[in-house]
Amino acid sequence: MKQIGWFVVSVVLVQAAAVGAAGPRNIFDDDWTPPKSTEAPHAASTRPATPTNPPPHVESSTVPPKDDLPGTVARHAVPAKSEQASVRKVMKEVFAEQLVDRSIPGRRKLAEKLLTQAEKATNAPVDQFVLLAAAVDAGTEAVNLTLAFKAGDQMGKAFEVDALAINVETATKLSAKSGAADLAAENVRAGLELVDRLSAGDDYPTAVRVCTALISMAGANAVLRTEIQKRQRDLGTARAAGEKVAKDVEKLKAAPEDPAANLAVGRYYCFVKGDWHGGLPHLAKGSDAGLKALAAQELAAPAAANEVVQIADAWWDVGAKQADLLTRGSISQHAAALYKRVLEGTSSLRRAQIEKRIADAARSTAADGKVSHEIVVEALIDTVCSIHVTAKGIYWTNQQFNKPGMHDGVDAPTYVDGVAWKPKWSKPGSRGTDTSEGFAMKIGNATDFKAEVIGCAEQRGTDKIDQRDPITSEIVNGEFVVTIPDTQAGARWYRIRLSYRQ
Repeated sequence: MKQIGWFVVSVVLVQAAAVGAAGPRNIFDDDWTPPKSTEAPHAASTRPATPTNPPPHVESSTVPPKDDLPGTVARHAVPAKSEQASVRKVMKEVFAEQLVDRSIPGRRKLAEKLLTQAEKATNAPVDQFVLLAAAVDAGTEAVNLTLAFKAGDQMGKAFEVDALAINVETATKLSAKSGAADLAAENVRAGLELVDRLSAGDDYPTAVRVCTALISMAGANAVLRTEIQKRQRDLGTARAAGEKVAKDVEKLKAAPEDPAANLAVGRYYCFVKGDWHGGLPHLAKGSDAGLKALAAQELAAPAAANEVVQIADAWWDVGAKQADLLTRGSISQHAAALYKRVLEGTSSLRRAQIEKRIADAARSTAADGKVSHEIVVEALIDTVCSIHVTAKGIYWTNQQFNKPGMHDGVDAPTYVDGVAWKPKWSKPGSRGTDTSEGFAMKIGNATDFKAEVIGCAEQRGTDKIDQRDPITSEIVNGEFVVTIPDTQAGARWYRIRLSYRQ
């Protein structure tokens, strides 16, 4: 039998049903080769000439363009096809009952089971690769981009493949399927997150291709179609800005202190890309006196709440003067991130004003289809504990051993958006099953969060991610609960980003 790529499953099935010529197929029969990198040839032209290292407090809404784990985590080579074939035979027997159910709910259950099994197969790379490949396939047949992307991302972290390329191939080849209208919003949301990641890597042509595929997935849903079309327009704006600033990036290679070129690159990274981490150092060298002074103030990392508020106020005023919505939204979102860091230290009418501005920035970014709220939690973790996110804030629960922040006599605070918080526990002592008091935050009723580890190391404040047990998340009694297993020896500073769309 002629073998076919497993990313075209939906199309093949529809065609087979139409002509009645093909019998049932098996997802483990495929001979799949991972797609090549999605990175656009022009992407490198809009990178800063010299890497910069601003203080860790600088906020950035940009998602890294590559999915490789930072640090020294080694990835496996893609197993030989002969090795995959022998494992695939075993898998066909193990999952024989699940393979019979070809319905969308059945394929979703199968994808979830395959992902669970893959997490247990980290010490058997061939097994893990085949399971993840099959999970992408099952997620595709389930018309569920969230599951398919999860499998693709895990494959990219464990093996020498490009997870973005895998996810792009899934999104652009997934056919609209009857009976999946209820998944349209979830699929579009997952697809737009992929678009953000591609845009962050300057791969605008591929991002536009994904948007085109999402239009089909949105079906007759006018709200979703409008959101996608808005994103397409923003991509066009960002691409044009990137092409315009390319000459300034080249100029900085020869003259890294050039004020005009630094201003252009800084504005592009901060205002268009939302990458304040990369853009602020350029603004601080730029020719605009006001932006230069403001960027320098922020890079000085002031600790006093009133100084942070002054910087946020200044950025808010800069944003209000911008003509285009993309630039205005990026600046207001950055100002809101600064406000959130010091919200608990303000009171009375000033606090009400700041809360209103944070809410206004969230509404603005929600209208753009981007992340409208983000919480970054940092804590020293040693064994199993959970973060609970509620409408009014967050709190910890702990299981049996060291409570968050407590390890070998250390009693470190939890940091919420950079603000130190020493949680009070209902029971005395540094160990044991317990629940903490809450950290008050005005979050609202959203529960559709995304949780990701953006740092895990012995020292706080680095981007390194040590290899540990993966975190898990679920909704329990209306609360979003993130569980950190951490069964390995030694405590680690976890930095976890929680984000959601309103």
